[in-house]
Amino acid sequence: MKKSDRIFTIIIVVIVALLFIGLFTGVSDSDSKYKGGDQVLLIKLRGAITSSDNFVKKLTKYAEKDHVKAVVLRIDSPGGAVGASQEIFREIKRIRDNGKPVVVSMGSTCASGGYYIALGGSKILTNPGTVTGSIGVLVNFPVFKDLMDKVGISSNTIKSGQYKDTGNPGRQMTKADSLRFQKVVDKLYQQFFEAVLQERPIDESTLKKVADGRILTGKESVELGLADSLGTMQDAIQLAADLGGISGEPRILRPQKKELTLLDLIMSDGLRESLSISKEGRVQFKYLLK
Repeated sequence: MKKSDRIFTIIIVVIVALLFIGLFTGVSDSDSKYKGGDQVLLIKLRGAITSSDNFVKKLTKYAEKDHVKAVVLRIDSPGGAVGASQEIFREIKRIRDNGKPVVVSMGSTCASGGYYIALGGSKILTNPGTVTGSIGVLVNFPVFKDLMDKVGISSNTIKSGQYKDTGNPGRQMTKADSLRFQKVVDKLYQQFFEAVLQERPIDESTLKKVADGRILTGKESVELGLADSLGTMQDAIQLAADLGGISGEPRILRPQKKELTLLDLIMSDGLRESLSISKEGRVQFKYLLK
């Protein structure tokens, strides 16, 4: 065997071994164990929202414990997928409506889908400089038609209906496509608008003026009624404890972090988002700050 072949073989063996170790070995962070007494659950939502499954599962697992008397949801997110944002909002609202207070603490950014989720809370606290608002919907996708023409590449599509390949990057969008997308965007926007009206003490005329996609500061959101008051995460924890009937300094429960394997990292929503890969398909409607 040539030396170069041996080196190549060794490299392959090492890569396979590392993959095997990564797939079956997890790295775990510390967990806040239950040591008795009433507690406030502190759960964090960070980054772009691409999926709701794992977050809702973790939230439900911990929020429904008998010794958890209140929840603090710390949000630092520009928003993300419409469906995922709505699912998390509904779960937060369900916990609240079942009698367990949920206090939302806005971090540096709590905009668009992040703000949609915040609407499910019993109270919303924000920092003066938090970037929030951005109430609106967008959909975007690449179009490679001109590039494909230059390099001599074409694509054929056989479809069952006029709109089946709407958003196909291999062709230009038609006027009918654009109108169809706009109708969907308008309906999703209306859902967002109505959720704000239902959950926040703001009149429709005032909301129409600011629900045009513009960003707001945390201070402005309080003045408009989109948030309840200014406050830090520690303020939110104390408020949650008070609402949950916990006396003295509240004990904090932080969810156990999932053991991550190499396969988890490869298949993670964050990685998929960074590569612009959508589980729902090539076109994705978003409540997202841009």
